[in-house]
Formats: sequence, C-alpha cells, structure tokens
Amino acid sequence: MEKLFKAEWKLNEFKNLVEAGLNIGSKYFFLVGGAHGLFFMVRDTDFEGLNSNPKRLPKDVFEVFAEGFERELGVEELNEKVAKLYKGDICEWFRLSEELLFDIKDKISEGYTKLRLLSKHLVLDAEHQNPDQPDGFVAHNIAIFAGGSCPKDAFNADIDFQFINGPEIKELPKIYCGKKMFIDKKEAEIINLQTKIKNKTADINSCFQMMEELEKNKKFDELTQTQIYLKENGAVNPNHFFEFYSQLAQTQLYAEDHHASLDSSLKALSYREEDLPTLSNIANRYRDIGQLEKSLSYYEKALSIDSSDPILQSNFKRLNSIANLKLISISSFYESLLFHHTIRKDGVIAEITYKKYQYNDATEGMLDHLLYLVDPDILQYIPDNFEYLKHLYNKFSQIETCKVFFENVLDCDLKEGKLDEWNIGKNASYSDIQSLLEAVDWDYIKFIFNRSWSDACDEFRMSYIEKMI
Repeated sequence: MEKLFKAEWKLNEFKNLVEAGLNIGSKYFFLVGGAHGLFFMVRDTDFEGLNSNPKRLPKDVFEVFAEGFERELGVEELNEKVAKLYKGDICEWFRLSEELLFDIKDKISEGYTKLRLLSKHLVLDAEHQNPDQPDGFVAHNIAIFAGGSCPKDAFNADIDFQFINGPEIKELPKIYCGKKMFIDKKEAEIINLQTKIKNKTADINSCFQMMEELEKNKKFDELTQTQIYLKENGAVNPNHFFEFYSQLAQTQLYAEDHHASLDSSLKALSYREEDLPTLSNIANRYRDIGQLEKSLSYYEKALSIDSSDPILQSNFKRLNSIANLKLISISSFYESLLFHHTIRKDGVIAEITYKKYQYNDATEGMLDHLLYLVDPDILQYIPDNFEYLKHLYNKFSQIETCKVFFENVLDCDLKEGKLDEWNIGKNASYSDIQSLLEAVDWDYIKFIFNRSWSDACDEFRMSYIEKMI
C-alpha cells in the first residue's frame, strides 16, 4: 500500500488564511509547492496572474506555510522535502466558503489545533507528459507566488484534509455549500472559460467546444452565459435566431432564471408567432411567476392551435391547481420554498448549477421567517392548516399585501423587544423597521413565493424536489 504524503498546518493560521481570502473577495485558496516551500495562498486575483489575458497583478496576498516546509529552510532542503509529494511545481485549487470558515471555527472551539493534508504521490497525467522526457516534471513559467496564474490540475489529484486534536481525527467534508471544495481539471476548464467570457477574451471555437461538456455536466448557468456570449459576438446566424432563442430559453429555465427564459421565449415567438411549444413555454413561465391572467391568455391561444396536445393539457391543468390553491401536501410548499431558496443562495445543488441570487440580510430575513411560518413541524399544531396556507398565499403572492403582513409582524416584535432577531438596532445592519423594509427586494419575495407555490401544486415537480433536497 502506497505511503501517503502528510503535511500539517496550525488550524488557527488556516482560519486566518480563509478569513483573509473571504475579506479580499477571493473565491479560492491554493496549495502551492516547490523549491520555495509548501504553503496555502489566497490573493485578490485568484487563479489569474501575469500570464493571464488580461494580465492580473496581485496586490493582496496571504500565505500560510506547512510546519517544517517554511521558505527559510532554503531551496535545496525544500526541494527534497516537497519532492516526496511532487518534484516539480505544485498548484492546486480549492473553494473558499463561509461554510468552510464556520466549520473551522467550530472545530477550533472543540479543541482541534491542526489541519492535516493527505495525498498520494502526485503523478503527471499522460496528456501533460513529454514522450521524449518521460521523467520530466512541471515547471511553471511564472510561479504563482511570483504573480503567475494557477493552472488546472495536471495530476488528477486526490487530496484529503483532516482536523487533528491529539489522537482525535475528523475528516473535512469534500463538499461545502453544495460544491466540491477541490477544483478538478474539468471544473477549472469551466471556470477559465467563464472568466474569459466575463473578460470578453474567450475564443469562439473554445466556447462551441465547451457547450456539450457544460450541458452534459448540467452546468446550466455557465451554459447560458456561453450561449449569450456567442450571440453577442456574431457567432449565431440571423436565419437561426428562432432556434437560438428557443434553446436559450430552455437553458435559462434549467438554470431557474425564469424572467430571462420568458424574455427569450417572447423573442423566439416574434420569429414564429404560431409556434405551439413557444406559446406553451410562455404560458408556463407567466404561470410560474404568478402572472396567472397572462398565463391563461397564452394557454388559450395555444389550445386554439391544438387542444389535444397532452403536454399542453397537463401544463394547463397545473394552472388550474395554482388558481384553486391545490397543494400536493401540507409539506409541499415548505419543501419547494426551501429548494428554491437554497439553489438561488448557493447557485448549485447536487452539482447542477443555477442562476445565483445575491441575498441581502433583509431579504433573507423575510424568507427565513416565511420558511418558519410554513414549516410542517409548526403547521401540525395549526387547525385547518391548508386554509392557513391559502391565507398566506393571498398575503404573499402580491407585493403590497406581503409588505403589510411583515409590517405587522415587525410591529409585534418591536412591542415584544425582539427586533434584534431581525438585525435591527444599535450597531446592527438596520437602524429601524423602515430601513429594513426599504432594503427588502419585494419583487424577489413575490417571485420566489409564486415560483415555489407553482411547484408545490405539481406532483411531478415535487417528486423531483424531494429527491434533490
């Protein structure tokens, strides 16, 4: 059995590194190794560097060395020690997250003092090997500590981390916030492409080549961005705009970006005004965002073209269930709301990527309270709980009644001295009730409520959601 390479960091120093990375807006931390030591690094340029396009010069950099691998030991000794993991340059990516930081702090409070790295000896993948030099190794043109970029994983690495408290050991999870902590080769390729798209430097051919990979791996948010980039850069034939907008609308739907999907379907309809699937898609989107009258008008137009279409009939039936407030079960709305809140907060679930929403404290506080109100553990003590949920629908499906509801809740909490639970008060995010209410994204509250209610009225969607959560 192969002996694993081990290295240890002081857990408090690793905590400082993660905090520093999050504070400067980094998304990743890096394991860096070579003649200058073995250390973790965070920096404001993340994986991009002087050999990126455009060049990125790091300004904020934070490093934490493994014990016994400090730079002061000298090149020769460090080369020999790091070579037990790999004799060339090492740079591996890992995701930063608030959840990781919370886990570290929790373990420190429990008495854990070290972070241990465990890895098999790194072996260069065949695609990176020079057949004329089979014993050759990776040597980066510009080392990451000198400002170079961190390349994608060249080893198919399998690295584990452990929290250490004397004889006690706890494994670090491989997934935080729904995403793998380790950035493997495929994930790095996707991140690289999306960064180039953002910087408007992506190669058109590379975009086309990556689209199949993105779809296969259910990277729907990234696929949407790639499709839009191709259109913006003239890579879509105007004669195929109907097909383009139809496909884009479908991808945006998979990414749970319903308003964008609706816009794309409306654009597709402008090229083929009697297209039945497009009319049905538009009706579905209006239905799922709570605009039931508009949804009905598009269903009626679609049914006038083909009233026998079974998919159209099924979708229209769902509209009736929503309008008549027919939930699948007493817990279906809670499960659906939790699902939609989670995928928009984390941008991912089970490695499927969705359009992420940036919650502020006020908006998230409202959703947390709503989740509490519809929690099945609470509902079981409420007489006529289905009628209670229907009452909430009448309050939350429209913005004005939703605002009034929360104003009353906050007034009650003010009288009971509970405003600190809403992050209101001295040295808090909001000085008073009004400042909190003004910060809430009410359009979003209305959207996610109606979107979740729509799913909660559909048996097929609920079976899918139950599997995902």
